[in-house]
Amino acid sequence: MSQQSVKSVLLAILCAASAAFAQVTVVANNVGYEKTGTKRAVVQSASAIAATEAQLVNAGGTVVHTIALGPQQTVAQWSGPAFRFFKVADFTPFTTDGDGYRVRVGTAESFPFSIGEKILQTKTGADQVAFFNGMRNTDPRDRNLPIFGSTPTRTHNIYGGWWDATGDPGKHLSHLAYSNYLTPQQIPMVVWALLHAMELQPDVYGTAARSETAWGADYLLRALAPGGYFYMSVFDNWGDEYRWQSADAQGPGTRGPREICAWGTWEGRTASDIDNTFNGDGLRTADYQSAMREGAGVSIASLARAAKAGISGDSSAAQYLAGAKRAYAHLKENPTRYQFNNRQNIIDYYCGLLAASELYHATNEQEYRDEAREWADKLLGLQTDDGWFYSGPNAAGDLYRPFHHAAEEGFPVVALWRYYYTAAASSDKQRILDAVRKNLLHYRKITYEASNPFEYAKMYRAVPVDGGGPTVVDLALGKPATASRSEGSFTPEKAFAAGTTNDSRWSSFQAGAQNDSQWIAVDLGQGIQDRQGRP
Repeated sequence: MSQQSVKSVLLAILCAASAAFAQVTVVANNVGYEKTGTKRAVVQSASAIAATEAQLVNAGGTVVHTIALGPQQTVAQWSGPAFRFFKVADFTPFTTDGDGYRVRVGTAESFPFSIGEKILQTKTGADQVAFFNGMRNTDPRDRNLPIFGSTPTRTHNIYGGWWDATGDPGKHLSHLAYSNYLTPQQIPMVVWALLHAMELQPDVYGTAARSETAWGADYLLRALAPGGYFYMSVFDNWGDEYRWQSADAQGPGTRGPREICAWGTWEGRTASDIDNTFNGDGLRTADYQSAMREGAGVSIASLARAAKAGISGDSSAAQYLAGAKRAYAHLKENPTRYQFNNRQNIIDYYCGLLAASELYHATNEQEYRDEAREWADKLLGLQTDDGWFYSGPNAAGDLYRPFHHAAEEGFPVVALWRYYYTAAASSDKQRILDAVRKNLLHYRKITYEASNPFEYAKMYRAVPVDGGGPTVVDLALGKPATASRSEGSFTPEKAFAAGTTNDSRWSSFQAGAQNDSQWIAVDLGQGIQDRQGRP
């Protein structure tokens, strides 16, 4: 054998040994596990896993618990050279407090983690508060900010709040209001969550959290307009130095002033409107009045809860409560005035439920307890026997569209739980417990009906993989489509055409051009009703 051949064989052996040594990894929660909660780690490998047990070792390297590995799993449609085989290491029975634990399989070990009580917030609470403190928006222009579309131009003091993102100095009670079923609760949810955390773990969320809560509550009160509604957003094209302000993006309407407004869509707009107004930065509109689901409900809940907790900043607890009551009364008189489609849905219901519940806790006024029950009835009216919720009634009044939300999938349960402590009758409390249990059992069922080693929460699928269930209709198939621009033959209608070839797609790429924030829209054949009677 030649010297070159010997080198090749040795290199192959070394590579094989290295791959065998490194192929198994152990993934654990590197923050930690609740002492009396479920504790699982995942062993993963590119090839079949021979090991049948793992070891839990402490910070000193001593084995403190032996873990029987679960059966080997593969996940349908997960592929690739890195990790394709999984085994779960369940060490739930081990309940000894401590830091520096690791799960070991052979020579592979997880990163260190802790076991204790309320471990997540204990380990991360101070960092969470510090993050929001660092995201405070202190732009002095906001003390006298123009209101989009007002003639003559009106201004409003909407100082404070938090940046929407590290590169976006805008502020939102909610955005995506035009989507109807995907509106998130943003700044107001931060305030409510901080208040909730302070109540549950005052030793972790102390003076700093109280200060941050006051900062947020002050902003929510300033965002309350004289007319009784909340201003939804402050927007200024994502900041002067952001990439959308590059030279190739300049043109009429590209730069707008920092102002109070809302985002709209390009539906019904002309090409000239889009070129001069939208231009990748969102279409500003005067639909800045927040509906219950567009941040108003949780703003009311946050102000009421802040008052109950005795929080005060630039404004007093009494002023927070007065603002919450005024805003709730206004929306009660205008229940569908500000929604993009002028209909309430599940998001209005759970936000309204949280608002009424917190108002009751802050005032002990029976009116709000009765209101909370009405909201709870509406919400529970959307729950199916299987436990999942519909999104709400369509234009014909029929329940449709299983509720899915990128940020608030569990919010119906949160609102119902808060109402549980508001309800008076034991029978009312029991129906809340039954509804929550049914919903959680639904998620457990769909989450574990197939291999799921990382226990990712799954979404309800209306039509089972094996058939049955309601007929699915692709509403977009073959419908008219428009886009900001197209690359050659990849025109917008191809995104909604039958077929799976490379030609059945839309592309907006343009050589030498700004390619961020391009858009595509499809006309489903049902017009969107504009808001009427805006103040």
